[in-house]
Amino acid sequence: DLILANLPNTAATLKPFADDDEMVVFSLFSSEQAITEPGWIFCMNVPISAYSMTMLKWVAENDWDWQTNGPARIGGAGWTGPLWEEIQKGAEEYCSAHPEQFEWVGGYLTNFAMIWNAEVEALKDCDYVIPPGVGLVTFARQYRQENGRAKFLGFESQSTVLGLAAQTAGWDGLDGSLFMLPNRWWNEEAELSVLSNRLLNENHPQEAAEIRNSGSSYIGGITEWYGVLEIIAKTVEDYGAENFDSQAVYDTAVSFSTAYDQCEMWDFSPEKRTSWNYVGIYELRAEDQDLIRHDPDWYPIIYASDGN
Repeated sequence: DLILANLPNTAATLKPFADDDEMVVFSLFSSEQAITEPGWIFCMNVPISAYSMTMLKWVAENDWDWQTNGPARIGGAGWTGPLWEEIQKGAEEYCSAHPEQFEWVGGYLTNFAMIWNAEVEALKDCDYVIPPGVGLVTFARQYRQENGRAKFLGFESQSTVLGLAAQTAGWDGLDGSLFMLPNRWWNEEAELSVLSNRLLNENHPQEAAEIRNSGSSYIGGITEWYGVLEIIAKTVEDYGAENFDSQAVYDTAVSFSTAYDQCEMWDFSPEKRTSWNYVGIYELRAEDQDLIRHDPDWYPIIYASDGN
């Protein structure tokens, strides 16, 4: 009746078949190719390039005094594929639209390499670097060993390996890094973080501390799949279990909206295929060995390099 997918490549591959067969696909991430035209792919996240645009807008307004210091030098490294291609594309477009705020040094993509000699050399004099996702584990260590001075800007992908990255680069090597997340963090007293902690303790008591320390995989997964479960439940409520099919799920999804923790609503619509409308900012503090919410505000996702 429906398909669940984890990677942006999956949604892009399935889109023509899902649209032809009228089969709903919920994907944790989705390349913009798969959601540009409304269809049967629903992304339980933020448009990929919008992550970097929103982050740079926040940095320009809250972290870097470009009016005094001039434009910040920024670049990125990652693995070839839609996730990092679109993150770097969004960052470069924002820099091009705001040259007074940022200078785009370059985006560097490798074929799943874990050694970053050329990338570190090219980026070590930046003020900010968007590091690889899982590759953060080796990149951060090598970058600091080569005296790279930039502040790291991270998203969900990097936060999934935070614990391992701290083991390799040290908490001091990650200190001050900024993360933009649609989901809450483990240390917050909020509806879905409380639920995540409870379910983890109940189902994996021996591994709970290790899973929390590893990063956001468990809590992020619960937060995003929770929305899918809400849509399924609403479909059964409205259509009855005996009439549950992909068409019923689709009809429910395109008019669905909800809110968590008294934060701003996320929704789908007949034209909109991404869920979250707002994100929070977190700072990694070495003294706490954890991410700490920068402030209680939720920041709206921007979809264009002009900041709108």
